[in-house]
Amino acid sequence: MRKYFLALIIGFYYCNSFGQRWETIYGNPGTDEAFSDLIETYDHGYLICSFFEVNNGCWLIKTDVNGSMIWEKFLTWQDVSIFGGFVDQDCMGNIYLSSVVYGDPTGYWPMITKLDSCGEKAWCRVFPNYDYELGWYNDVMVLENQDIIALAYFDTSAGNFDQVFLDYIDSDGNLLWRQVYASQENYPYIRSTGGDEIKKYGSKYLIHGHCYYPYPSNPTHVFLRPLFIMIDSLFNELWILPFGINDSIHGEAFGTTQLSDTVFLGVGMRRLPGYSEHSLLIYFDDKGNELGYAEIPNDSIGSEISQNYMNDIERINDSLFIGLTTFGIDNEDFFWGELIVDTSGMIYKQDFRPVGTNGRSKLVKTFDNKYVVGTGLIEGKTDWDIYMYKINEALEQDTLYPVNYTYDSLCPHQIQSGTIDISDCMIITNVSETPTPSEYYSGLKTIPIKAYPNPINGNEITFEFENTEHHLNMELRIYNIFGSEISKQKIYYSQLATEMNITTWPAGMYLAVIFSNGGVVGKSKFVVE
Repeated sequence: MRKYFLALIIGFYYCNSFGQRWETIYGNPGTDEAFSDLIETYDHGYLICSFFEVNNGCWLIKTDVNGSMIWEKFLTWQDVSIFGGFVDQDCMGNIYLSSVVYGDPTGYWPMITKLDSCGEKAWCRVFPNYDYELGWYNDVMVLENQDIIALAYFDTSAGNFDQVFLDYIDSDGNLLWRQVYASQENYPYIRSTGGDEIKKYGSKYLIHGHCYYPYPSNPTHVFLRPLFIMIDSLFNELWILPFGINDSIHGEAFGTTQLSDTVFLGVGMRRLPGYSEHSLLIYFDDKGNELGYAEIPNDSIGSEISQNYMNDIERINDSLFIGLTTFGIDNEDFFWGELIVDTSGMIYKQDFRPVGTNGRSKLVKTFDNKYVVGTGLIEGKTDWDIYMYKINEALEQDTLYPVNYTYDSLCPHQIQSGTIDISDCMIITNVSETPTPSEYYSGLKTIPIKAYPNPINGNEITFEFENTEHHLNMELRIYNIFGSEISKQKIYYSQLATEMNITTWPAGMYLAVIFSNGGVVGKSKFVVE
């Protein structure tokens, strides 16, 4: 087995093309810059999320198509530690960063920061859950309407509480709903749940992670299991799958992909007796039924390999997949690499990255059908740098891309590097009053109408509306006390108010009714004097 060692170049940021190979290191000697997340951006560059200086702040890096830094932003909060996080970007170029804050007055809670298309702070929110002692976000996803979903984990020393949550936050930073999934109320035997990532497949959402769940014959003794949670388009839980209960599988799920409209492939780890782990390929359908599994034994990779577990997966073609995998030798040397496998777990090719590549990782399939990996690289014995590289489907190191692109075109000026102070981040203290998805979406089925002034003795009346962005083909009609229609007006998508002249209306009581697709969705009475 070959091992790689990288020579570190002193400097705050350094990039070595290694003979024009696409391979980059970011970091400052003697400090921690641990990798957290990576996405490809709309302009074919990349956003990397990290933390720096022992959790003192969040480090956001924007690179070009070849991984060369274009700009960087440091999010800081005086006397408050910020732990890494996850990043996503909407179609308008806005950037959303999920992080964890710890200190006074924040506590240990999840945080979301929105940067605009020019990398400037739009807003920042901390969302505690005071039924627990601490919590953080494990993933963030921007939806088509530019609202966001954040996958949360909450914990308490009391133990055995529900721990997997989704927070739905609109583009203005308002927490619209919070919902627990895989709860003990619905699944009494489940313990210590954790969601690692949420993905969207069609109109549904799939969370993968882990839980502790017993064998059917002994509900008092629980074991670590891969966990999958399927959620519909309105974020109702459809089913959960603690995988391998009858097959004595102990392990976790770290990634998923879709094989067909009805079949999914999860990847992760199977824990074996002793300190040994195998990559696990997990098959299940869209109804939550187990379809089987395959393992990748350590000795199928190399005689010296004592551990291997797949953390992420992307499709190469109809039959082959590339899996980002952690390898270990004698529980001492750990490093990342890739396996090309089929659905049976047969290995077609493998390659290894430098010893010392470890920590969080992300595998991204790029616009040119290559693969970019972000992860950590140990510097010395204790400090971390960020290591990013690009490979093709044969696991060969890719060369630098020859085309120059225009970056950050949604910003009217060139983005400058700098520090963003988020010490004024708003701590939301009334999270316990947040509705569930069913409560929230039930409220959207109606359009509340407010008429003012009421009563009215002037010439005009104003009608204010809510929820019109959730309805189509709307019309406001006014009826007198005898049920006769005396006025009507078209209401448009997202319209918030309208005015009517009532000079010719007789005194009396009236009813304002709003219709959507021909059905009544809101009413309001008012009086003309």
